[in-house]
Amino acid sequence: MKYKNLFIFSGAFPFFVGEQFLYDEFEELSKLDSNIVIICISDEEKKTEQKISFVNNNAHYVQIKLNKLEKILSLRYLFFPEVIQEIRNIYKRNRFMQKTQILKIILLDFAKARKIYSKSFPIIQKYSLDKEDQNLFYSYWHDIRAIGMTMMKKRFNKSKFIARAHGWDVYFERQNPPYLSFKEYLLTKLNSTILISNNAQEYIKDRFSHIENKLVVQKLGKNNSRHYISKKIDKTHFRICSCSSVNEVKRLERIINSLCLIKTPNVKWIHFGDGPLMKEIKAMSNTKLKNISFEFKGNQSNTEILDYYSENFIDLFINLSSSEGIPVSIMEALSAAIPVLATDVGGVSEIINNKNGYLINKDLECSNISIILEEHFNKSNKDMKEMRKNAREFWSKNYRASKNYKRFINFLNENLE
Repeated sequence: MKYKNLFIFSGAFPFFVGEQFLYDEFEELSKLDSNIVIICISDEEKKTEQKISFVNNNAHYVQIKLNKLEKILSLRYLFFPEVIQEIRNIYKRNRFMQKTQILKIILLDFAKARKIYSKSFPIIQKYSLDKEDQNLFYSYWHDIRAIGMTMMKKRFNKSKFIARAHGWDVYFERQNPPYLSFKEYLLTKLNSTILISNNAQEYIKDRFSHIENKLVVQKLGKNNSRHYISKKIDKTHFRICSCSSVNEVKRLERIINSLCLIKTPNVKWIHFGDGPLMKEIKAMSNTKLKNISFEFKGNQSNTEILDYYSENFIDLFINLSSSEGIPVSIMEALSAAIPVLATDVGGVSEIINNKNGYLINKDLECSNISIILEEHFNKSNKDMKEMRKNAREFWSKNYRASKNYKRFINFLNENLE
């Protein structure tokens, strides 16, 4: 099918840090025979300069932070059928104890979704005035952006509406309270929900079995044409890298508690990323990591991270999260022939195995993790080279962006319901 316009609803791309992994996908989507329009939707007060150029400057910014009056006025949505149905769903299932808190989430999320709709619709009309136009509406997240986007279905009944669902927008347990708003509404209204892992597909099917035919797995990917280091020159120094936001889910404190037990000399830990717990993590590192050196590089672009991997021999990449989809950071590491130690959560078992790294129980004791690290440092050159080769080959076969996003585009052109 040929779409007149492809409207991509993002949360950061291309104005903010946070969706660097969308660049590779955008590169392939740009090959569609459609006019591409980005609508970046964020709570941030101000946008930065565009990170990439667009033909005709087709990138727009929508700020949706609610003021006090808008929050109060969200009470009116108690009489909207979508909200009434969502409340019924919650009370019918009786899953949650914190129903008052969840009711607040429902009202505020719906208020933001309505704001997304009202602010985005005039932008859409600049490119598509005829409701008979065949457009593709694509939310990169299965959240309020997708909810607001699907409110346009009545205006564009010939168009298709899809949304990706990654990790935090799939697994209820990652939230406190463990609730994701309007999930059944979205799964029903969207033409397809695009999941990034088989694990996420099974998770959704278990909870919403009646929409199974609308679930599609289309994996993410990462391109990397750089030279990768297969042979280690300096065998007396060791580098471990991690890359993530610094928050409770990513559990950097477990990395610290594992590293502080290492006896091997000349170990350095490098972390890429920032977040709300950075101050605490830095303080903990200064207190506990007397035996190794460490460096926090903050938020850096994918290009800068991959350049670092290409220019430095990294012995191991580590991810000890309590929940994940399939992290793009792991794809990046594998693409640079770096073995990965990661917790068996979400879809991680689909990308890490005993040939390209170490898949561990998420509750494994830090003392046992430190043993795995020490054993890895002591691997023979032959075994290390084999593991690095496996890492690179697994990425090339399963998570090379150019391959995966071509499959995604074929799906959009030929198989979208």
